Amino acid sequence: MDLFRAKAALCRLLSCNIDQFEFGDLKVLVSRRKLLWHPNKNRDKHNPYQFAEQLIELKEAWKVFLASKTGKQGNSSVHSRSEGFNFKSYTQSEPDFICYESSSSNDSPSKRPTPQSDPEPDSDDPSWEKWDRRRRAKRDDKYFAEKKAREEREATPEYNETPFDEEFFVPSTPKKFAVPDGMRAYFRSASNRRAGKFFSLFSSESNQGTVMQLYRRFANQLSYFGMYGMRTDEDLVCILMLLTSDYRLADVKKECRKLGISPVEAFYATKVGKCIEFCKEKYGQPKEEPVKYSGNASTPDHSKKMNYKMLSDFAVANEITDPYELMYDYAHLSTGCDRSPSKITNEHESDHVEHLDNARHFEHFSDKKRIAKNAVESVIAKLLVQSRRESNLQYVNRRCKEIGNRIQDNFSMEDVGEAWFYCSEIIHDFRTISQHILNAFIYGKPRERYVALKGTFKSGKTSFASAWCQLLEGTNINVNVDKGRLPFYLGQAIGKRFILFDDVKGRSLGSENLPSGPGFANLDDLRDHIDGHVEVQLEKKNTQPISQVFPCGIITCNDYHIHQSLKERIIGPIEMKASPLFPFHAAQRITEETIFIGLVLYNLLPAEAHILEFLYKNKSKWESQHMQSNCNCLNVSRQQ
Repeated sequence: MDLFRAKAALCRLLSCNIDQFEFGDLKVLVSRRKLLWHPNKNRDKHNPYQFAEQLIELKEAWKVFLASKTGKQGNSSVHSRSEGFNFKSYTQSEPDFICYESSSSNDSPSKRPTPQSDPEPDSDDPSWEKWDRRRRAKRDDKYFAEKKAREEREATPEYNETPFDEEFFVPSTPKKFAVPDGMRAYFRSASNRRAGKFFSLFSSESNQGTVMQLYRRFANQLSYFGMYGMRTDEDLVCILMLLTSDYRLADVKKECRKLGISPVEAFYATKVGKCIEFCKEKYGQPKEEPVKYSGNASTPDHSKKMNYKMLSDFAVANEITDPYELMYDYAHLSTGCDRSPSKITNEHESDHVEHLDNARHFEHFSDKKRIAKNAVESVIAKLLVQSRRESNLQYVNRRCKEIGNRIQDNFSMEDVGEAWFYCSEIIHDFRTISQHILNAFIYGKPRERYVALKGTFKSGKTSFASAWCQLLEGTNINVNVDKGRLPFYLGQAIGKRFILFDDVKGRSLGSENLPSGPGFANLDDLRDHIDGHVEVQLEKKNTQPISQVFPCGIITCNDYHIHQSLKERIIGPIEMKASPLFPFHAAQRITEETIFIGLVLYNLLPAEAHILEFLYKNKSKWESQHMQSNCNCLNVSRQQ
C-alpha cells in the first residue's frame, strides 16, 4: 500500500479529511477507532470480530502514513548534519517547535509568517539565548510527554498496537460437562427457584461407590432412585431422585457435599415417567435402582393433599397468633396424644381425630413456617374485625358461654372448690378489684381504663393479672425497654381487647433493693394509649401500621414511684398483700376458669342456669368435705 492509498483509506475509515487535522489530533482519533473496533472492546458480545477487516486495514494504512512522516523527518535531519544548522529547513520539518511572536502593536491577531519570511536570529543578538531556551524547553516537554504516553501504552494491554493478540484467536477451553442431548427438555427453567421433588444429579463415575450413601440419607422419603452411566467428555453417572416432599436444590447439593459427593451439575427435573424412560432407552438399564418408579400409584403426593383451610380453621378456632405455636400444635395432632390425662379435653381429642390425616400431610412440608404464617394472618384478621364490630359487652357474653361450657365438661368438684377458695379467701377484696377491671373493660371511660395493682413479692398480683389477661384473651406487653424499641412491642396489641403491663419498673420508693427501669417513664409518654380518646398507630415488623384504639388493661408493679400525671389516668394503685393462707393451702395454677368461677359466684358475670347450678352444687360439696378434713385454712381465714 502506497502513501496515496494509505491516506485514502484513512479518510474513508475515519470518515474525515486527515489533511485538516494536526498530527497529534489525528493520532488520538486513530487510537480511539482502534479501541472501538478491537475484539475485546467491542460492545457487541455476540459478534466481536465484525470490524476485524476494517481494523487490519486501518493498522496497515496508519503504518504507511507513519513511515512517510518518519522518512521526511529523517531526510531533514541528515541534511542538517551535512550542511550545518539550517534554520529554514528545521522550521519546515518541525513547525511545532517554533514560538511566533507578533511585532504589531495593534490588537488584531497577527498572521503566522511563512518559513521563508522568518529571519534566522543572530547568535550575537541578546534575544538568541531567550529564544533558544524556549525552543529547548518546548522540545523537552514534547519528548517527555511522548515518552510517558509510550510507557502507558506498553503497561496497558488494551493499547496494544497490533490488531489482535494471538490469544484472541485461541478458542476457549471446552467445558468438561454438557447436558446430554434430549435431557434438557426434562429440566425446569433456572429462573424457577421454587422447591421441588424430582432432581437430576450428574457426578463423576469415581463417586459411584458413595452414591448409595445418598440413597441411605433419603431412604425414607424416596419414591424413585436410579443411577445411570453415561459418557460425554468423561465418564459420568446420572442420578434421578424423586422425593415425597419438597426440597430446595441448594439443600440437596449441601447433603451431597456432606457425603463426599461433588455433583458436576444439578437440576430440578420434571415429567418423572418420561424422564426415566428416556434414560433407560438411551443409557440402558440403571446401574443401581434400589427404589423403582411405580407411576401414579407411588407414595401419595403429600403437598397436593394438604388442606390449607383445615389448618386455618384450627388456628382460628384456637385463636393462635404465633406461627411457631401453630406449627407445634398442628404437628402434635399427627401422632397419638402424649399429654397427661388431666390436660386432655374433649375438644383436643376431637381435634386429633379430625385433623390426623391433614396434620400428617403437614409434617411432610419443608416450608411449614410459610403455611403457618398464612394461617396466623387469618386469625389476626378475624380478631381485628371482631374488635371493631363487636362491643366489649357482647364479647363478654360470648366468652361466658364458651368458658362455662368448658368448665361443665372438664372441671371436677375439687377444681371448682379450689377456684372459689382462691377468689374468696386468698385474694383480698376480690369483688372490689374485679368490679374496677370489668367497668374499665366494658365501659372504657377515659382516665378509667387501666387498673394499677401494687404489691410486694409473692403477693399474687402477677398470677391474678395474668388470669384476667387469659380470660379476656389479651396480651402481655413489656414496657421496660428502650423508648426506640417500644413501638414494636406495642404492635402486639393489634386485634386485642385487653393488655397487661406486668412488673413495670421505675424509681424505687421503699427500703427494698428494687432494680430501676424505664417502664413508668414510657407509660407516662403513652398518654393517648392510656386515655383511649383517639386511635393510635400500631405496627409490627414487616407490616403496615394499623390504626385502632389502644385496649384497656392492668398495670402491676412493686413499690415504685408512679408519676402524678399517670395516676390521673388510671384507677389505683390498689395495694395487694400476701395472704397468710398460702402456707396452709397453696393455690394451684391460676387460670381464666378460676377467675370466671369467682366472678360468677359473686354475681359479677352472667352464666346460664345449668352452669350456675353446676358451680353452686360443687362449691357446697367441696366446702362440706373440706370442713371435715384436717385442713385448718378455713379456721385461719375466719380469725382474720
